[in-house]
Amino acid sequence: MKIRVSIACLCLLSAAPCAWADAGSKAAKIAELVQITGVRQLLHDVDSKSDQEEAVRAWERFYSETVTETDLDSILAYYRSPAGQKDVSASRAALGQVQRYMHEKHPPTPSPRVSSAPPVPVTEPTRQTTSQTTSPPRAPDGRVIPSPSSPEQCEVTSPPSSGTHASGRSVVCVCTDEKGSLTRDPVIAESSGDPRVDSGAIKMARIDSGRYIPPTVNGQPQSACFRFAIDFSHHE
Repeated sequence: MKIRVSIACLCLLSAAPCAWADAGSKAAKIAELVQITGVRQLLHDVDSKSDQEEAVRAWERFYSETVTETDLDSILAYYRSPAGQKDVSASRAALGQVQRYMHEKHPPTPSPRVSSAPPVPVTEPTRQTTSQTTSPPRAPDGRVIPSPSSPEQCEVTSPPSSGTHASGRSVVCVCTDEKGSLTRDPVIAESSGDPRVDSGAIKMARIDSGRYIPPTVNGQPQSACFRFAIDFSHHE
């Protein structure tokens, strides 16, 4: 009985190094596959901002879960062949062309730049006294807006016209309640000269309903109308 147990132990001990050798062999083959196929460069092209070494290690780990060492022998045999090398070079070239094609077909849209409108005359609401202080309202991005010249309505100082020079900059007038939600539809106070730009500015002003920071009197939020500029022009 003792002899049989000893033999079994020897078998287990001798099998362990073999398993480690197999694991090492598989890892080496996956590393060779990374080198031959250019996986490292592919991961860089997909996301150049990530840690490339970590990305490669993750790829190797996930890839090894779906293939056996026998599979790797066949895969490596293909990529070592002239046809496999041609496949790799053609795939790399196609990826670069696809990236250029998508960039040209769908160029990045410049993000709108919200800026404060030119200063406007400040008139205190009739219900306030001289001892009360009014804080200026803010756009959804936190920029301070000049105090409202007319707290109950939106005044259009420059109505849209066909002769207006296109500038890419629209001044929108919005009216909000004490919670910063729109109480009426925004209007263009100063047109950019381009109906599409004005329409985009109106859409942005609508979407931001509920995010406006209303002016306060003695710390209490107030309903008011105020203006701010939305600039869609491209800045390098």
